[in-house]
Amino acid sequence: MRIGDTLLPITELAGRYHVGVGTVHRALTELKSEGLVRARRGQRAVVTDRNFYTPEANIEGSA
Repeated sequence: MRIGDTLLPITELAGRYHVGVGTVHRALTELKSEGLVRARRGQRAVVTDRNFYTPEANIEGSA
């Protein structure tokens, strides 16, 4: 994936890979903590450039 690409919704990822929604949510949380994606409630996760990642940018999107 490239920077700026969006991920499928959690439910679609879970169905595609035959895993639970909770598993996908935990994986997405890990990707967010590593600065690989930005996710905001109600919006699809977006691939980011970890070179420009700041924890504040991640916190702003969590609610």
